[in-house]
Amino acid sequence: MTQSVIANTDIVASKVLDGEAILINLQTGVYYSFNPSAGLIWTIASGGVTAADASVLISRHFDTSAEAVVADVQAFLDSLRSEGLARITERPTQPTTGIPETPAEKAEYCAPEFEKFTDMMEMFALDPPLPGLARKQD
Repeated sequence: MTQSVIANTDIVASKVLDGEAILINLQTGVYYSFNPSAGLIWTIASGGVTAADASVLISRHFDTSAEAVVADVQAFLDSLRSEGLARITERPTQPTTGIPETPAEKAEYCAPEFEKFTDMMEMFALDPPLPGLARKQD
């Protein structure tokens, strides 16, 4: 069975608008802004995604080949895991609704990445949005 990365939806709230995603880790208060290629990957991460599948999706929407972006995509998926936004799963990937149709004209490719903002961490510590979500102990 293929390992895939799946969104950690128990602790992450997200919204994708016009291809860009905004995420917040509800346990820490850290929030993220994803660029368009990262936002596209995030749209399928709730069903589980492999680097190969995400690379094919990127190549359908951006002016690049799947082979050329697989290293970028793998690095991005690794970053999602290291931030706690996603985790490894052994289950097969599932088709996900909400995937944008292949555009008539492909956009210019830029590697999937995110900006990380920590300015809300103190506010979340004082007033967590979901008090039932206890911070996991290492």
